[in-house]
Amino acid sequence: PMDEWFYQPAWTQRPLPHAVAATTGVCLIGPAALTARLAPAFRQRGVRVVEVTPAAQFARSASDQFQVTEDEAGYRQLGEALGSDPLQCHFVVADDVVVLSAPLNSLFAVARAVANGDIAFSAFTLVTTRAQHLPGETATSSPAAGALVAALRVVATETRLPVMAIDLPAGWGEREAGWLSRETPDTNALLPVAYRGGRRWLQELQPCPLPAPQQSGQKDNSGQKDHAVYLITGGF
Repeated sequence: PMDEWFYQPAWTQRPLPHAVAATTGVCLIGPAALTARLAPAFRQRGVRVVEVTPAAQFARSASDQFQVTEDEAGYRQLGEALGSDPLQCHFVVADDVVVLSAPLNSLFAVARAVANGDIAFSAFTLVTTRAQHLPGETATSSPAAGALVAALRVVATETRLPVMAIDLPAGWGEREAGWLSRETPDTNALLPVAYRGGRRWLQELQPCPLPAPQQSGQKDNSGQKDHAVYLITGGF
């Protein structure tokens, strides 16, 4: 029935991730300043940490530190250097991202490399800052970062990997990095997570029933018309 067609996103508070034993290494892709801030939290858990930063040409500055071109060829070279050991990929977006094209192209290049078998990632997490706007917040969110969260649905479709989108608050630090290091994507369905005020929030879709039909003789303010045709957009 049509009354069951519609849903709306809602944020619900959920428990912080538990500190379970880590078995899979991670690959942090993003600006050097951000990957360097996140890496210690993962290293404290005793897992391999690979740091990858954008550059004009491919280079390996240390055993697990790389500079890559943000295209499919660059990530193919990275895959050859990393070998077949699966890693969880964390794609980290700059705090102040404004221009969408560079991170979006890089995100899709990673997805194509995974889909083609050029790089062995076992899961994919998009890490943003202020991409989500939670109820009660007065600070504005980042439209460019929010668009990348939507693009993650394409990554999930192309790679068939478990995916996750985690949004950090402005001024995040070691506490949030520690929580992030314990998150593990376990589903191909994208359910965004946000850390705010020391709490973990999960965005879920909740039913949004249509207004009850108007009784005979009452004015209908729903905007619906009998025998009309409606085009419903969004969520593609």
